[in-house]
Amino acid sequence: MAGKPINPGAYNRRITIQQESPVTSDAFGSAVPTWGTVAQTWASLAPKTRQWTKVDGQPIVHRQAHYCVRRIPSVALHIGMRVVDNTEADATQTWSIIDLQDLAGARREILLVCQYVPPDTGV
Repeated sequence: MAGKPINPGAYNRRITIQQESPVTSDAFGSAVPTWGTVAQTWASLAPKTRQWTKVDGQPIVHRQAHYCVRRIPSVALHIGMRVVDNTEADATQTWSIIDLQDLAGARREILLVCQYVPPDTGV
């Protein structure tokens, strides 16, 4: 049975999906993570959410975003990949994929549950 029709107009953000490559070393011998692009695709973005937790008594905010993409036949998406969203003119945002959900059945649409990666972490 076919799922609900996909609305192509909802896909209004151009994102890059990246996978961590083997770690390289800089001139000082320190490990430097590198990321390679595995796909560029259109996505829709559900409203971003925030969750607060406390670590050692300090409040920590975890920002989440839900990107919906069409299935990419040549790419096996998995947790640990990341989404780079440069749709906003003023800033590129990087999001770590923490969960994947099949939305329309037969993996026609995939929901990427992502957590924000602050720029200073190097992740």
